[in-house]
Amino acid sequence: MNIFIDTEFTDFDSPSELISIGLVSEDGRQFYGERNDYSVDRCSAFVKSTVLPQLGQKADSVFTKSELAQKVNGWLLQFADETPVLCYDLARDITLLRDLIGDLPAWLATRDIRNQIDQAKFTWYIENCASGRQHHALYDSLANKFGFTPAS
Repeated sequence: MNIFIDTEFTDFDSPSELISIGLVSEDGRQFYGERNDYSVDRCSAFVKSTVLPQLGQKADSVFTKSELAQKVNGWLLQFADETPVLCYDLARDITLLRDLIGDLPAWLATRDIRNQIDQAKFTWYIENCASGRQHHALYDSLANKFGFTPAS
């Protein structure tokens, strides 16, 4: 079972903080969460202009870091018996996930799929299904799922 992950974070410079996380399984199960306790002062100008305006659309998806960690762990646990593979296109996604929840469960594998995402399909999804909302963790994870082309 592939699970596609995307995160938004304060800056490309290190250390950066997780702002939001999107997780989408290949069978359509979804999780989206935002932190309400990250440091806005650490956000780059790009994040302030592009990412932050997309936040806060769903009040039931906003948590402290510790609450978000519990929610993500709980959501991932449903896949424990399904040989899940966490698919990412940026290694920082996994780094930020580990910062959030600690060590990944032994039953959860990871795979870098950045070279297996059809960029035309990714862009089509963002433009046609996400109202152009790129750099939103849930929509980017959905677009990664849509654009994923498994290796032959």
